[in-house]
Amino acid sequence: MTNLLRKVWGSVSTRANSSKFSPNSFSTSSSHVSSLSDQIIMCSSSTGEFDRIPLDVFMQIVKLLQPNEVARLAAVCKLWKLIVFDDKLWMYYLQNQLVPWESISFSEINLRSGFPLQTYTQMESFMNIYGLRAQVPGAIIIDGGSGYCKFGWSKFDSPSGRSATFLEFGNIESPMNSRLRHFFATVYNRMQVKSSTQPVVVSIPLCQYDDTEDAKAARRQLKEAIHSALFGMNVPAVCAVSQATLALFAARRTSGIVVNIGFQQTTIVPILNGKIMRKVRVEAVGVGALKLTEYLREQMQQKNLQFDSLYTVRSLKENLCYVALDYEAELCKDTEASYEVAAAGWFTLARERFQTGEILFQPRIAGMRAMGLHQAVGLCIDHCHAAELTADETWFKTIVLAGGTACLPGVADTEDAKAARRQLKEAIHSALFGMNVPAVCAVSQATLALFAARRTSGIVVNIGFQQTTIVPILNGKIMRKVRVEAVGVGALKLTEYLREQMQQKNLQFDSLYTVRSLKENLCYVALDYEAELCKDTEASYEVAAAGSFTLARERFQTGEILFQPRIAGMRAMGLHQAVGLCIDHCHAAELTADETWFKTIVLAGGTACLPGVAERLEKELHGVLPPSVADGIKVIPPPYGSDSAWYGAKLISNLSTFPNSWCITKKEFRSKARRNLV
Repeated sequence: MTNLLRKVWGSVSTRANSSKFSPNSFSTSSSHVSSLSDQIIMCSSSTGEFDRIPLDVFMQIVKLLQPNEVARLAAVCKLWKLIVFDDKLWMYYLQNQLVPWESISFSEINLRSGFPLQTYTQMESFMNIYGLRAQVPGAIIIDGGSGYCKFGWSKFDSPSGRSATFLEFGNIESPMNSRLRHFFATVYNRMQVKSSTQPVVVSIPLCQYDDTEDAKAARRQLKEAIHSALFGMNVPAVCAVSQATLALFAARRTSGIVVNIGFQQTTIVPILNGKIMRKVRVEAVGVGALKLTEYLREQMQQKNLQFDSLYTVRSLKENLCYVALDYEAELCKDTEASYEVAAAGWFTLARERFQTGEILFQPRIAGMRAMGLHQAVGLCIDHCHAAELTADETWFKTIVLAGGTACLPGVADTEDAKAARRQLKEAIHSALFGMNVPAVCAVSQATLALFAARRTSGIVVNIGFQQTTIVPILNGKIMRKVRVEAVGVGALKLTEYLREQMQQKNLQFDSLYTVRSLKENLCYVALDYEAELCKDTEASYEVAAAGSFTLARERFQTGEILFQPRIAGMRAMGLHQAVGLCIDHCHAAELTADETWFKTIVLAGGTACLPGVAERLEKELHGVLPPSVADGIKVIPPPYGSDSAWYGAKLISNLSTFPNSWCITKKEFRSKARRNLV
């Protein structure tokens, strides 16, 4: 970078004699580059030796500099100033920050004025925006709800600390300054920062929902107490905003209805232009995260399982529970699954998995007399519609979920999961295009493994490192609405189980590498486990630098935990049960008239290469499925071993229409980003 800058400054002395940019050099550049090129041609100045470089290549070189170095180049000459002030250059720098570009554009367009919110239709130069954002000192963020407190530094990707809240804001009618000071001081001590050094953003929990004078006075008193406590600690500046409003901003919206499933209750908050519409009415339902946890504990106690702490129950709720799209239909399914809680052991849930979350919509099954979540939200929508606050009646048709319990699968029909997958794909594209890759094709591993087996539809059973996923794919597209099943048994668990068996023979291993080598070269899956126990299956293998080892029953008992996890002390579905459940879902979904598409099962992953897995799975499926469904099922071993996904990608990349039919180019990616911005 230093050499490039030195060359730029050196070119100033010779720029008068240098040739201008050639119009021919812009023939392959994008529309925004050609616009810049027109300005360059009209400019009487020169970049010296850089005039001979095509502009699109030259701009890529400039992007290698740091933003502060680029800004200094504006002083070289008029032409350098023109190039440096190009908005697309600074959009590139903004897109490569930790904050997603969509969030930056939303906040700069909608939130920069503060309250009352104003939308800026004309953005100032991206260079100025970048410079101003770089000068922002950052802030301490404290999100203290009635259940858990999250705190951290605004320049970080996520909260740096979480803990049980010391003060239940939602239950306070007369805030005590000393208790608030203790709460904030504890947060600052845990973050190990001085309160006088940075501004602070505090989320105000929802309380006193009504629009009465008493409720207004209580909310004003709480806000004043927060300000008083923080300014008493010498905090330089305070921003106190409602939790519901902040959750709406995080979803890149300024108007909508926020459904906040809090610790003790759920609130439905209508917000218009960043302001809570209390006149419309904030609805409250007496079902919150704590109630779901207690209800799950009650169900487990009916199984004679006692818990000293709610922590174990909460872990089970967060990792196993979900909300069924159709409760009555879910009652007829096998939904058993297991999870291991640290220091507590393995637990298995069946109907409790979806019955726990169901009390959000049917509180009566937990003995509560309250509205269901859908009824409360519907009532709020009715009130918003009747209020006629604005001519545009779409503002209340955006529903944003907030709170930890809102993360239960099925509550929002996987919209969060869709957003996460989309964000991952965009991050991959952004990273690769930032390295000047000309075109990118991003496809899921399961889909590539299916292509490697010369199929476009089927069910891929991917035995991964930590878990096994069962992925239904129709015409190359993952059918997530049918549901992707997951089993907590993967390659690592098989390796660890083999080590445990060897340790029972007084064999110790410093590394899992030796055990893995034995697993890959000696182990297999028996077609009939009981019959295999009566056979002599002893065999030996020599591991480099470790010596020769002999296995007997361990050879087939290791792979058996794929089908019988209980022999390894695990409470989970067997592989055949999970695949059978996926087939049932595909059959019930009736996605196409041809019901043979889900009868092709393709195995993927290194552990799926164990001899006998395909044959055993096919046999077990015929045992668990009705004959009408099981007829025609075919299980295909990994066509290229552990490299199946790679070979699937090879098939795509050697197509006669590649890259046009599969890839997105940098130009297309930038255009898509601009359309999203608009």
